[in-house]
Amino acid sequence: MKKISRKIVAIGGGHLNKQNNSIIENEILSLVDKKDKKVLFISTASNDNESYKKCFFDFFTNLNCSVDFLCLYEKNLTYKEIEK
Repeated sequence: MKKISRKIVAIGGGHLNKQNNSIIENEILSLVDKKDKKVLFISTASNDNESYKKCFFDFFTNLNCSVDFLCLYEKNLTYKEIEK
């Protein structure tokens, strides 16, 4: 049976834009030996900011990646909801 190699790379900070084809992001993508590359955006610092999510989506889809989001702050939670 073929052994499957998986990699998780986490980075934080910085800012993406269409004019900035970042060296870090390209290096991370070079670690994946697959045609269909996937990235996941966990938007803790940006507080699920829609414009930043769109920027992230645009940036990585332009690099032929499949993009998904894990949103942690989709609504303002009450104290009781946080306690649960």
